[in-house]
Amino acid sequence: PSAPVAKPLSLGVIFLTQVYGMRTLGIGRETNEEMRAVIEKLADIIAKSQEPDGSWHKETFGSLKATGMAWLALRSASSTGIPIRHATVDKTVKFIKGQYNPSTKLYDSGGKLSGYAALYASATCIRVFCGMGLAGEQQVKDGVDQFTQSVKSGQ
Repeated sequence: PSAPVAKPLSLGVIFLTQVYGMRTLGIGRETNEEMRAVIEKLADIIAKSQEPDGSWHKETFGSLKATGMAWLALRSASSTGIPIRHATVDKTVKFIKGQYNPSTKLYDSGGKLSGYAALYASATCIRVFCGMGLAGEQQVKDGVDQFTQSVKSGQ
């Protein structure tokens, strides 16, 4: 089950991994090791809170956006060499693909989202898929095209 602190945890991991990766900042070795331990602990909390359907934090600020943020946080942690346990990429992909609406060609939870919320959620999903190397899939391409058209037209 999800914790209400999901959004701050995800953002915290994203920001800390960026600082952790900037070894030229002059941060001492001890501080850097402490930072790594914090990132590892936060990433583990996030990974363990993945829902059985592959999503994260439905009761916070929207499962598509929360899932995208959680995935980005875990990806950032993994990129710094921190092992990610307990979360599965396959479930994440399946959940996000299930939110695609062939009628709108957006990731809008089957038409439950509209306007800005649908665009934000779609951008988040497209970012996740591109990061996973799935940008060439037709569904993702269609989502990018529709997102671009929606932004250009001011919808």
